[in-house]
Amino acid sequence: MMEYYAHSNEKGEYQTVREHLHNVGRFASMYSGGFGAGEFGYLCGILHDIGKNSDEFQNRLLKNGPKVDHSTAGAIEAKKLLGKAFGTMLSYVICGHHSGLMDYGSAESGLMNRFNKNILVYN
Repeated sequence: MMEYYAHSNEKGEYQTVREHLHNVGRFASMYSGGFGAGEFGYLCGILHDIGKNSDEFQNRLLKNGPKVDHSTAGAIEAKKLLGKAFGTMLSYVICGHHSGLMDYGSAESGLMNRFNKNILVYN
């Protein structure tokens, strides 16, 4: 089974997607627990980079390939797991973890448009 990586550092060391998601989920749970949303924080952390678990992202990271939308996969999964209301709220956080919050209905860049993408979630 192929090992999927999330990041590399200046020393050329790689962090696996599994380790990265676990760490971010743990920290997000800790910080969001302060306002009673620890479980939601954990889910956001676990789902935010699952799109890195793809051959396309590995090509980006390891071979300087083209940029890859890695956040939409987690947003789609959040909506599947939690339904329209809670899933959509978490999807805003997941999709915006690099770029900030977006609107819902914009045809070019809104969250609704992201839900309509054909994204391979897992390989």
